[in-house]
Amino acid sequence: MSHPQNRDADDLQAFGYRQRLSRRLGAFSAFAISYGCVAIFAGASGLFYFGYGFGGPAFAWSYPIVGVLTILVGLCLAEAAGHIPLTGSLYQWSRHLSSSKFLPWMAGWLFIATQMIVPSVIGPTLQVVLTPVSDFFQFVGDGSAVGTATTKDGAINAVILGCAALAIITFINIVGVKWTGRATEIAVIIELVATVVVIVGLATHARRGPDVVFQTNGTGAGHGTGYFGAMLVASLSAAYVFYAFESAATLAEETTNPRRFGPRAMMRALLLSILVISLLVLVALMATKNLAAEELSTSGLPYIVKSTLGSTFGDILLVCVAIAVIGAIVAAQATAVRVVFSMARDHQLPLSRQLSSISTRWNTPVIPTLLVAVVATSLLLLNYGNSRIFSTITGVVIVLYYICYLLVIGPMLIARLRGTWPPKDDQAGFSLGRWGLPVNIGAVLGALLIVINIAWPRAAVYGDDHWYLQWGAFTVPGVLFLVGLAYYLLVQRRRDPGPRAEHAAQPAPTNDVQTST
Repeated sequence: MSHPQNRDADDLQAFGYRQRLSRRLGAFSAFAISYGCVAIFAGASGLFYFGYGFGGPAFAWSYPIVGVLTILVGLCLAEAAGHIPLTGSLYQWSRHLSSSKFLPWMAGWLFIATQMIVPSVIGPTLQVVLTPVSDFFQFVGDGSAVGTATTKDGAINAVILGCAALAIITFINIVGVKWTGRATEIAVIIELVATVVVIVGLATHARRGPDVVFQTNGTGAGHGTGYFGAMLVASLSAAYVFYAFESAATLAEETTNPRRFGPRAMMRALLLSILVISLLVLVALMATKNLAAEELSTSGLPYIVKSTLGSTFGDILLVCVAIAVIGAIVAAQATAVRVVFSMARDHQLPLSRQLSSISTRWNTPVIPTLLVAVVATSLLLLNYGNSRIFSTITGVVIVLYYICYLLVIGPMLIARLRGTWPPKDDQAGFSLGRWGLPVNIGAVLGALLIVINIAWPRAAVYGDDHWYLQWGAFTVPGVLFLVGLAYYLLVQRRRDPGPRAEHAAQPAPTNDVQTST
């Protein structure tokens, strides 16, 4: 019986690639990368106030509702991962599902842009969660800058913290995928333990029953559509959390048995995320002392934990949030790098030879890692102390993610209707079977609903003082699309050698890589 690493290398060779990356990620590492990217603890801590402010206690329903739509998308992506176990995930899946060369190129381009934007949120997040724990982390300004990134001093300090964190994260991703896996594993374990402790702690201090989730606090009064309109806005708190769950599959060529582990890691991470955050929000609402407290719509979960379990416990929560955020950015940078590498080896990017090179010392794509770090660091400088810009950036990221998802599940639906998907592949690690068509239709409709709801230029969410912030979820993806289209038409279409040209010139596959045990 052949060794698993040989089988994986042979499977990869069937797609036209040789094994160049090290297969060091096992089942738990793959799960940790997906769960770490979702970063439920950080999402709940950072976005509870938003949902509560717009929807009251009943906003808790947004997590299972948005979760169901996301599960439909996740099932389709898991099926793609089970049939196409290649580094680069969304780009490679789109390329194999569509006969067009443009659609996969655009999917890859937008996915890279998205992943490069994600690390730029690390500075403001660390500023908000670390400086209240200790003024050691406040290098600029006085006490008025602590806990906020919206003042001048707070914004500058956020850039400092973000740059320091990105430097550490870049080093981890350069020295090897094993260290990437370990960093995300540690962050996820800490996050899961902290989440369980918080849930148990809040549950034992419950002041009311679970029927609290039927209270709206009158939040629907200002909407023409009543509470439905309020819930649409409040549901953004859930939509801002449930994405990037496919990250494990992006590192498919560094994962053992990726056809099996990739889809399962994605779905386990997504399902656990929905369950955990729904339960966490529920017990938080049951435990909070006063449902009318202003802090619930300004601070949110950290306020509930501190006021219920004590300030020391609250500080521990904030430290755990910071660890979860760093773990998420480690995984996000790693996935961005792999998409750049995957497109470059197909000659789909400028400087493709350099961007597809692998370090002989660390077996990682070092040049793409440095490129992603430089771009992310540059984007940190957008922190000018305007809180609205972060709402816009967050909205842009989620819209871009779901557009990329649509560039996979859309062609998948067309191929399914034509009878060309799923392929007759006995090695597939995951298949929807007879449920494929209804799930696929639901996934496309669900993704479209999420995109429309987030991109909707509400003044309450994005402000009305700067049109480019209010319309950012439309304009930024639009600009990125036009830039990508121009590059493709003027440059890439003329130099594109075809998807297999580079692969034919590759040496025979080598099986000198290590695998996890």
